[in-house]
Order: sequence, then C-alpha cells, then structure tokens
Amino acid sequence: MQAGGGIGTPGGLIHEVGTCRMGQDPKTSVLDPFCRMHDVQNVYVFGGGPFVSSGRHHATLTMMALTVRGCDHLVEQARQGAP
Repeated sequence: MQAGGGIGTPGGLIHEVGTCRMGQDPKTSVLDPFCRMHDVQNVYVFGGGPFVSSGRHHATLTMMALTVRGCDHLVEQARQGAP
C-alpha cells in the first residue's frame, strides 16, 4: 500500500479478474465451463479471467480448481484425438 491507501504494484495485494466471462451460451460469454474459448477451440484462459467480479476473499484456490478442471478436460480431449 502506498500513502493515501492506493495500491502500488498491480497484483501486489489483489487478484485482477474479469474480461472473459464463463458460461454455456457464446452470445453471453467468452469461455465455456472448461475455460475454453467458444470461438477459438484451442485457446484456454485460466486464472482470474473467467471471474466477472472479485469476491471478498482471495480466489486463488478457485482459480487453481478451474485450472485443474480445464487441464483435465484438455487432456481428455487430446486422448480422444480432438483437434
């Protein structure tokens, strides 16, 4: 924290989130439930991007869980020979 209550370095005290809404409908979201882009099937967005807003507590464990879930899906797709 800097004098006056401002945050100095981005990411130093908070998790930046947003910009890649997750959902089933490509008309209202960028990512599917596995954090894969609707429009570009070989691009996954892990981290805080799928979150629309930030909660009161750190979201690190949720980010990690979404990443593991997405990676499991990616591995399964590779095993099935999906492009």
